[in-house]
Amino acid sequence: MRQTLRKEVVDPRRSLADERRDWDDHGRSLPLAAGVNTAQEDLAGVACLWLEPAVRSDEGVILYAHGGGLVAGSIVTHRALASRLAAGTGRRVVLADYRLVPENPFTAPRDDLIGVFRALVNARGLRPAQIAFGGDSSGAAAAIAGMAWLRDRGLAQPACAFAVSGAFDVSLSGDSVGTRDAVDPVLSEAVLRDWQKYFLGSIRLDAPEISPLFADLAGLPPVFLLAGDHEVWLSDSIRMAAELQASGGDATVKVFDEMWHVWLNHPELPESAEAMADIRSFVDLHLG
Repeated sequence: MRQTLRKEVVDPRRSLADERRDWDDHGRSLPLAAGVNTAQEDLAGVACLWLEPAVRSDEGVILYAHGGGLVAGSIVTHRALASRLAAGTGRRVVLADYRLVPENPFTAPRDDLIGVFRALVNARGLRPAQIAFGGDSSGAAAAIAGMAWLRDRGLAQPACAFAVSGAFDVSLSGDSVGTRDAVDPVLSEAVLRDWQKYFLGSIRLDAPEISPLFADLAGLPPVFLLAGDHEVWLSDSIRMAAELQASGGDATVKVFDEMWHVWLNHPELPESAEAMADIRSFVDLHLG
């Protein structure tokens, strides 16, 4: 499996528009999980994709934020992964097509997730306790930042949140950015340093809106973090769990040996099946 992966490199000839288009094209080629039905709906002005499994556990819903460094990704790129989450957890998944940066405000991904969450409660009649946040990479960061925003305003938060390969620190201060560079088969330190250009000069790289590792993390719902031991983002999940625990929160991190960034994109891996079972157990516990 590792031999089929291609490590990203910095290509100055490739524009952000090219990257977004190529990723969407690849996403369209991926099959959805069997028995999962889809429907599109605008919630709070945000295009969303509902993914409903044939067999549902209960009325609980997962609001999922896709990865892509906040600058790429869409409901097209992540619909296959979201469909497997729906099938694997037995719950409906709402995949939010939040606004991307840098052409939108840096708070746009977080704000759009909050808007969808509140629409699920106010327009769809769900209780906050029936909703779990989920996300991969920078999508997980937007989800954590969204919960902190809700807490700051005394508003109800979701029941829990899970993060796959969370990217919680745009300043890249984690040790694994360097120590895992040689073994990560997908991402590299050079690619992440180049990605910072979308933020430099416009917002502090450690601003909690985009780097929730540096946010006030007290009073958040339970969080489950999954990471691969061979990914450059590993330190972010370990440090986020530690910061949440130090703030009095319920946080658990599980590191999967030899896995890379968002390995759940490869459902044939036994580690992907194990991670999906872990997510289901976590969601069952807190949405049950």
